[in-house]
Amino acid sequence: MRSKAGGCVFRAFAGALALLTGCGIAVGPTPHSVYGHVMKLVPRTLVGQPVSALQVGSASWLTLRTATGVTVQALSSSPIVSYAIPLRSVQCSGAGTLRRVGSFAVVTGCTDVWILRPKGWVQVALPAALTTPQVLTGTGAHWWFLAIGTGASGNEAVTLWTTLNAGASWSRVATSGNGLTLAPPGAPPYFGDKTGLSIDTNNQLWLTGATMALGGLWLYRGGKSGTTWAAERPSVPYGWGLAQLVSYPPRFVGSTGYLPIAVDSKRFAGIALYTRTNARRQWKYATSVSTPAVVTGKWHWTVTMAHSVWLTAADKLWVSRSGPLYWRPLLTLPPHWIFTSVSFAGADGVLVAVRSSNSSSTRVFAVWHTHDGGRTWSSMR
Repeated sequence: MRSKAGGCVFRAFAGALALLTGCGIAVGPTPHSVYGHVMKLVPRTLVGQPVSALQVGSASWLTLRTATGVTVQALSSSPIVSYAIPLRSVQCSGAGTLRRVGSFAVVTGCTDVWILRPKGWVQVALPAALTTPQVLTGTGAHWWFLAIGTGASGNEAVTLWTTLNAGASWSRVATSGNGLTLAPPGAPPYFGDKTGLSIDTNNQLWLTGATMALGGLWLYRGGKSGTTWAAERPSVPYGWGLAQLVSYPPRFVGSTGYLPIAVDSKRFAGIALYTRTNARRQWKYATSVSTPAVVTGKWHWTVTMAHSVWLTAADKLWVSRSGPLYWRPLLTLPPHWIFTSVSFAGADGVLVAVRSSNSSSTRVFAVWHTHDGGRTWSSMR
């Protein structure tokens, strides 16, 4: 169901770039109050093109692509701490992205990842080329890596690898075969374009993607060994029968999982959110937000321990609070700025990174963080 947009009032403040709030967009109960913000951009000029930001403990890190690779820089540290990562190529998807994998913070490359250790970032080889950062997941030092092969549109062969020592050694556990070679029963599916892999708190694997068929939600669940897989069949709302649906790796907070689905149809374009708990093992449609930008461009999302779900698309930051889920545009960027990442930063905190979209100033960057679910914000200088 398409969410209904309430009226939004935008006010300009002279002398400063500001983020402005939107008001009232909801599927489900209307919120009792709307947070009010006026957030000033505090731009900083950097050497390189900003990629992503991530909070690790009390420290926050930023990655920048440069002519020689990637620089990882500590934000708000004095003196500034920087590490150079000599990527052989930064042209692959997701090169230089900061993310958590199991108990570790990593920077993804094309055939390697770099792990944050007490003395800096240490290189670890992957068993195959990285297609997207979302193909790497894990708990603790037990990681899983999904190597995606070539295939016709709507069909991709995959090989699943695992490591018990955070990438020091890898072993192959399953393969989907290919179009001419039948895979063993229960193997990862060959059919479908894969978007990524994630693991829940019960150590079950989840494989997401899309098919060429309209109205079909593509989702597979793997056992703890990664050798057996079964299709999940969540129901979709009425009217999505002719929609193109793409599932993305779910994220889990305690016993609750959150599964984002990009929907593209004449009736609705945006993100639908499904939820699942240990007590209710079926994925159920929870809410949706109309934002066609997720279909045509990049978007980012995360969820906090307080069960706040955050989404950036186009020039808006959306939040869906715990309890009866509804979406609300919390922040709107001024012209010529775009979101680059939103990441977990504490029990009810997120780190939001933006950069200038002007071709002449793509190295201008700004970062904010909140630790109270968006009620108050601070700029990281």
